[in-house]
This record gives sequence, C-alpha cells and structure tokens, in this order.
Amino acid sequence: MLTAARTALPGTLMLCMCLFCLAYYELCVRRAGPRVSGLWIWPAGGFLFGGASLLSYLCPAWFGRSWDFLLQHPALKSAVLTACAAALLLFLLLELMIFSGMFKKGRKGLPYIIVLGAKVKGSLPSRALRERLDTAYSYLRANPGTSAILSGGRGPDEAVSEALCMYEYLTARGISPARLILEDRSASTRENLRFSLRLLPASDVPVGILTHNYHVRRACLIARKNGIKNTAGIAAPSGSILQLHYLVRETAALLREIISRS
Repeated sequence: MLTAARTALPGTLMLCMCLFCLAYYELCVRRAGPRVSGLWIWPAGGFLFGGASLLSYLCPAWFGRSWDFLLQHPALKSAVLTACAAALLLFLLLELMIFSGMFKKGRKGLPYIIVLGAKVKGSLPSRALRERLDTAYSYLRANPGTSAILSGGRGPDEAVSEALCMYEYLTARGISPARLILEDRSASTRENLRFSLRLLPASDVPVGILTHNYHVRRACLIARKNGIKNTAGIAAPSGSILQLHYLVRETAALLREIISRS
C-alpha cells in the first residue's frame, strides 16, 4: 500500500503532463502546421512523460525501491535535488531575460530601425510577418524622421524576398519609399543584423531592433555581437497559440547565444 501511494501521485502528474504536451502539440499543428521550428519537443515530452507514467503504474515496486534507495543515500539525494534546482533556476533566469525584452517600445526618434523578416507565403506576408510590419508601421508613423532597414532574403518556397514583401506592405499603407532600405540577402537573424550593419552610416548610430516580443532580447544580443553598438528593442506582439512554444524554445536559443562567442 505504501509503495502504491508513493507512485500514484507522480504517475498521475506525469500522465497529466503527457496529455498536456500532446494536446498542445495538436493545437499548434492545427494553428500553424507541423513545420514550426522546434515543435517536436512537445510530442517528445508527451511520450517521455507518458512512458514514465506507464512504468510507474506497471512497475510500482521498482519505483518504490528507487525512491527508497535515493532516501537511503543522502549524498545522492542532495546531488539529484541540487541538479534539479539548478536546472529550474537556469530556466527561470533565461525566461526572466526573455520577459525583460517583451514589452520594449524602443526610444522615440531613432534614426534607424531594423525590421527582421519572417515567413512569406507566396508574395504575401504571413501572420507573423504582418505582426512585425504593423508594429513597424506604427513606429514609422509616430516617428517621421526614422528610416527602416527591411531585412530578409528569399526562401526556397517564397515568390519574393521578405525585404521586398515588407517594402510593398509598408508603401501600400502610405510609408514613403525614401524611408525604406532593403536588405534582401540574409537567411538568419545573425545575417539579418550583420548585413544590415553595412547599410548604417556608423556602427554606433542608435538603432531599433524590431522583432517579435519573445525574440527581442536575443536579437539585441546578436546585434551587439555583430557590431551594432547602440541598440533598442522594439517588440511586436505575438498573440498566437504558439506563444508558449516560442517562450520555451527561446530559452535554449538564448542560452546557446550567451555561451557562443560569435
């Protein structure tokens, strides 16, 4: 009875986590398709939690003995708890860093902003790109002295470059073509910022980095690594069901960027 009680609660919690991961994955696929970067982590998590839950019910004695063994070895117990606490603390710190950029509005009167590209569907902006463009439009309307570098190349399944798509979207809404500079060769955030630097008059000119809210902190870090010295984040809202996925995925990307020297 004691062994069953010790394994029932963890087994139930893991089953709940399994169902949540699989249900969330299904929602994301229905909303945006299965090709979203990193979306595999949710079915992987679902199968991991599901397998652990199944084992806890099929082999309660084994789980009970494992728990007893951990309790009987204080050093091992301490090491396991310390590792878990450190992993959780690191995750929370990374999330705090991400959240610190999610509400950035930039500074008024920036001479330049760099609008980072996103998926183009044929020749039209995807919803993600429209979210960035609507934020860029609002900023450009409020700051008539600002020029925008529209950064993004053409993917293999895109009819036009992301830069050209952004240009057509903004000019159709009344933004003067003279205020828009196209950078249409980049294929990643790093290239977005590296190539955009070449279009600035100086590396220390104040520049707004406009991207989705969860991406602002990492984008500004990449910008500074690539020579753009004076950055201000501008966060585009992301109300999609994918917001949770992006926040989780971004922790790994931000950690990799912090560790990386280039």
